[in-house]
Amino acid sequence: MAIWKGWRSFMNNSELIFNEVFGTYYRVLREIVNSGEISDQQLTHIIRGKAYNESELFLEDNLENYYFLKKDKNSKWCSIFNNKIIQPLTAIEKSWLKAILNDPKINLFLDEFQLAELNNYLSDVEPLFNQDDFYAFDKNLRGDDFKSKDYVDNFRLLNKLIDKKAIVDIEYTSVSENTYVDTLVPLKLEYSPKNDKFRLLAIRVVDGKAEELGCYNLSRIQKIAISHLKLGGQLDRNPYSPKYFDEPLVVEIYNQRNAIERFQIEFSTYKKESIIDEDNDICRTTVYYHSAEREELILKLLSFGVNVKVLSPK
Repeated sequence: MAIWKGWRSFMNNSELIFNEVFGTYYRVLREIVNSGEISDQQLTHIIRGKAYNESELFLEDNLENYYFLKKDKNSKWCSIFNNKIIQPLTAIEKSWLKAILNDPKINLFLDEFQLAELNNYLSDVEPLFNQDDFYAFDKNLRGDDFKSKDYVDNFRLLNKLIDKKAIVDIEYTSVSENTYVDTLVPLKLEYSPKNDKFRLLAIRVVDGKAEELGCYNLSRIQKIAISHLKLGGQLDRNPYSPKYFDEPLVVEIYNQRNAIERFQIEFSTYKKESIIDEDNDICRTTVYYHSAEREELILKLLSFGVNVKVLSPK
C-alpha cells in the first residue's frame, strides 16, 4: 500500500485534462484523414466501428462539407493534406510520461536510445510526481535491481521467448544458495508490488514431460539458454488454468475500514469471484492461486487482520 503525498498539487493543476481534440469524433476524423484513399464503404466502416452509434447521422451525411476530404478520379475519398495528422500530447500526458521515466523499472521496457530520446523531448517538463512522493509502508525495501545489465537482458530475453513459445534451460540459484538447472516452458513475467520483484511463471519439464507450474525470481536466474527439447501433445500455456491451481481460497470480508474495496484492490492480480451480501455488508470471495503464490497470499491475508475470515482451505 502506498500513499501519494503530491495529490494536492495535482488537484490544483489549472490545465484541463480533457480537450475535445482528444475525443472520439476527432479521433475518428484523424483516422479517416490518415487512411489514404478509401471507398465510401471503408469510410462508413471506420465511422461505425470507431464512433458512437448516432455518429453516422451527421458524419456520413456531411462528408461533402468537410474541407479536408475530397473525392479523386476513382471516386475514392482522400485527404487534401500531404502529411498525416499526429495527435499531440497534452501537458498532463507529458508530465505523467516524465514521471514514469524516473521509475527504475522503465529500463526493462525501453533501451538507452529510446530513453535518451524521450528525456531530451521532455527536458523542460516537470514530472507529475516523483518516486519519493510515495511512502510504501508494506513493501520490501530490498527489491530487485532493475538497472542491472544482466537483469535487464534476462527480462527482455524471456519476454521474447514467451512470445515465441520457446522451451528454455535456466541456471537458477535458490534461497538456500544451491544452483541447479531446470528446463522450463516460460509463460508469463509478473510483478509483485509487495516484494518489488519480477517473477517468471513457467511449467517445469521433467524427463521430457510437462509437470507442475513453478515460480522463479528473476533476480535469481543466472543463465538462460534455448532448449532443443521437443514436447509432444497439447500444452496448456495459460498460467491461470484450473489445472495449475491449488484448492481455491474462500474468504469472508467484513466491510470495516473499507476492507472490501481494499481487498479487491490488493488481490486484483488474481482470478477471483465475489458475492456481496449488501444487507450484512459482507463479501464472500473465492481466490484462485497456484502453490508458488501461497506464501505471499498468506502474508496479504494477515495484513487484513480481523476484517477477513478464511473459510477454506482448512
